[in-house]
Amino acid sequence: MMLSALTVAVGAGLAFSQAPIEPAPAGPAAAPAQKVVRFLGRVESVDADANTITLKSPRGESKTFTIPSGVKIMAGEAVIAIGELKVGVQVAVRLDNAGTVQAVAVLMHRHHRHEGNGAEKSGAARANP
Repeated sequence: MMLSALTVAVGAGLAFSQAPIEPAPAGPAAAPAQKVVRFLGRVESVDADANTITLKSPRGESKTFTIPSGVKIMAGEAVIAIGELKVGVQVAVRLDNAGTVQAVAVLMHRHHRHEGNGAEKSGAARANP
């Protein structure tokens, strides 16, 4: 009799464990990870009326970007207008998954050039011929 009671209990346990298990409700669904895309290039042209800039990458690829009205163009700590971008300046553009511009930054590079007549300055004295 004990054996049959144990069999019934084990059988009931197996039946219970085979019931479909509902997953525990999770918190808010996680948004898919945003892939950050950057494009680096020198400004080839600016159309302030159309809010577009055309950049040329170091590899020679030219690409035109529309800058949405809420996107700030940063030059160091300052926010500048699209019309203030100059041809030849190096710029980084950050895009979202859909290719929409999220940020624009002017890359500041300090060049140590000698001003004046173009001659290099050195510590050595030069003799006059």
